[in-house]
Amino acid sequence: MKVLRRLAAILLGSGLGLLVTKLLVDRERERRAPAPIRIPVRPVEPAEDAAGAEVPSSAPVEAERPETPPFKAAEPDDLTAIKGIGPKYARALNEIGITTFAQLAQEDPESLAAKLGVAESVIRRQDWIGQAARMSSPDR
Repeated sequence: MKVLRRLAAILLGSGLGLLVTKLLVDRERERRAPAPIRIPVRPVEPAEDAAGAEVPSSAPVEAERPETPPFKAAEPDDLTAIKGIGPKYARALNEIGITTFAQLAQEDPESLAAKLGVAESVIRRQDWIGQAARMSSPDR
Protein backbone atom coordinates (compact mmCIF):
# COMPACT_ATOMS: atom_id res chain seq x y z
CA MET A 1 0.00 0.00 0.00
CA LYS A 2 2.88 2.37 0.81
CA VAL A 3 4.40 1.66 -2.57
CA LEU A 4 1.16 2.62 -4.30
CA ARG A 5 0.95 5.84 -2.31
CA ARG A 6 4.54 6.73 -3.17
CA LEU A 7 3.97 5.91 -6.81
CA ALA A 8 0.82 8.03 -6.86
CA ALA A 9 2.70 10.91 -5.22
CA ILE A 10 5.53 10.65 -7.76
CA LEU A 11 3.12 10.55 -10.68
CA LEU A 12 1.13 13.46 -9.29
CA GLY A 13 4.32 15.46 -8.70
CA SER A 14 5.60 14.71 -12.20
CA GLY A 15 2.28 15.68 -13.72
CA LEU A 16 2.21 18.95 -11.81
CA GLY A 17 5.80 19.64 -12.85
CA LEU A 18 4.96 19.09 -16.50
CA LEU A 19 1.86 21.26 -16.22
CA VAL A 20 3.82 24.13 -14.65
CA THR A 21 6.53 23.80 -17.32
CA LYS A 22 3.91 23.92 -20.09
CA LEU A 23 2.28 26.99 -18.56
CA LEU A 24 5.65 28.74 -18.33
CA VAL A 25 6.51 27.89 -21.93
CA ASP A 26 3.09 29.13 -23.12
CA ARG A 27 3.53 32.37 -21.17
CA GLU A 28 6.98 32.85 -22.73
CA ARG A 29 5.54 32.26 -26.22
CA GLU A 30 2.86 34.89 -25.61
CA ARG A 31 5.44 37.33 -24.27
CA ARG A 32 7.69 36.86 -27.29
CA ALA A 33 4.88 37.05 -29.85
CA PRO A 34 5.67 39.87 -32.26
CA ALA A 35 3.33 42.83 -32.32
CA PRO A 36 2.40 44.24 -35.73
CA ILE A 37 4.29 47.38 -36.69
CA ARG A 38 2.04 50.21 -37.75
CA ILE A 39 3.67 52.85 -39.89
CA PRO A 40 1.61 55.99 -40.32
CA VAL A 41 1.23 57.03 -43.92
CA ARG A 42 0.81 60.72 -44.67
CA PRO A 43 -1.43 61.75 -47.55
CA VAL A 44 0.54 62.65 -50.64
CA GLU A 45 -0.33 65.33 -53.11
CA PRO A 46 -1.87 63.78 -56.21
CA ALA A 47 0.76 63.06 -58.82
CA GLU A 48 0.46 63.97 -62.45
CA ASP A 49 1.63 61.91 -65.35
CA ALA A 50 3.53 63.34 -68.34
CA ALA A 51 0.29 64.47 -70.00
CA GLY A 52 -0.78 66.39 -66.90
CA ALA A 53 -3.55 63.96 -65.95
CA GLU A 54 -3.96 63.17 -62.25
CA VAL A 55 -2.70 59.72 -61.22
CA PRO A 56 -4.66 58.07 -58.39
CA SER A 57 -2.59 57.42 -55.29
CA SER A 58 -2.42 53.98 -53.75
CA ALA A 59 -4.18 53.21 -50.49
CA PRO A 60 -2.15 53.43 -47.27
CA VAL A 61 -0.34 50.20 -46.49
CA GLU A 62 0.47 48.84 -43.03
CA ALA A 63 3.84 47.16 -42.79
CA GLU A 64 3.92 43.99 -40.75
CA ARG A 65 6.77 42.57 -38.77
CA PRO A 66 8.28 39.49 -40.42
CA GLU A 67 7.33 36.17 -38.90
CA THR A 68 9.65 34.98 -36.15
CA PRO A 69 9.84 31.34 -35.21
CA PRO A 70 7.89 30.52 -32.05
CA PHE A 71 9.73 30.01 -28.76
CA LYS A 72 11.08 26.50 -28.68
CA ALA A 73 11.98 24.88 -25.38
CA ALA A 74 15.40 23.27 -25.24
CA GLU A 75 15.54 19.53 -25.62
CA PRO A 76 16.01 17.93 -22.19
CA ASP A 77 19.41 16.44 -21.44
CA ASP A 78 20.04 13.11 -19.72
CA LEU A 79 20.94 14.46 -16.28
CA THR A 80 21.89 10.96 -15.13
CA ALA A 81 25.09 11.38 -17.19
CA ILE A 82 26.36 13.54 -14.32
CA LYS A 83 28.21 11.54 -11.67
CA GLY A 84 26.07 11.40 -8.54
CA ILE A 85 22.73 12.05 -10.25
CA GLY A 86 20.64 8.93 -10.55
CA PRO A 87 17.06 8.52 -11.76
CA LYS A 88 15.64 9.79 -8.45
CA TYR A 89 17.63 13.06 -8.46
CA ALA A 90 17.08 13.50 -12.22
CA ARG A 91 13.32 13.21 -11.68
CA ALA A 92 13.48 15.69 -8.77
CA LEU A 93 15.47 18.14 -10.91
CA ASN A 94 12.93 17.82 -13.73
CA GLU A 95 10.11 18.49 -11.28
CA ILE A 96 11.67 21.82 -10.27
CA GLY A 97 12.14 22.79 -13.92
CA ILE A 98 15.78 21.84 -14.49
CA THR A 99 15.93 19.65 -17.59
CA THR A 100 19.21 20.68 -19.27
CA PHE A 101 22.88 20.81 -18.33
CA ALA A 102 22.88 24.56 -19.00
CA GLN A 103 20.04 25.16 -16.52
CA LEU A 104 21.81 23.10 -13.87
CA ALA A 105 25.08 24.94 -14.52
CA GLN A 106 23.36 28.26 -13.73
CA GLU A 107 22.24 27.12 -10.27
CA ASP A 108 24.22 27.62 -7.09
CA PRO A 109 24.65 24.69 -4.67
CA GLU A 110 22.89 26.40 -1.74
CA SER A 111 19.64 27.23 -3.54
CA LEU A 112 19.64 23.94 -5.46
CA ALA A 113 20.00 22.00 -2.20
CA ALA A 114 17.09 23.95 -0.71
CA LYS A 115 14.90 23.32 -3.76
CA LEU A 116 15.66 19.60 -3.76
CA GLY A 117 15.56 19.19 0.02
CA VAL A 118 19.01 17.58 0.15
CA ALA A 119 22.25 18.45 1.92
CA GLU A 120 24.40 20.96 0.06
CA SER A 121 27.39 18.64 0.58
CA VAL A 122 25.78 16.07 -1.75
CA ILE A 123 25.84 18.59 -4.59
CA ARG A 124 29.29 19.99 -3.80
CA ARG A 125 30.99 16.62 -3.23
CA GLN A 126 30.01 15.31 -6.68
CA ASP A 127 30.43 18.79 -8.30
CA TRP A 128 27.09 18.65 -10.12
CA ILE A 129 27.31 22.31 -11.14
CA GLY A 130 30.84 21.96 -12.57
CA GLN A 131 30.01 18.76 -14.41
CA ALA A 132 26.88 20.37 -15.88
CA ALA A 133 28.89 23.41 -16.99
CA ARG A 134 31.42 21.22 -18.78
CA MET A 135 28.68 19.13 -20.40
CA SER A 136 26.75 22.19 -21.57
CA SER A 137 29.74 23.86 -23.22
CA PRO A 138 29.65 23.71 -27.03
CA ASP A 139 33.15 22.22 -27.33
CA ARG A 140 32.70 19.31 -24.94
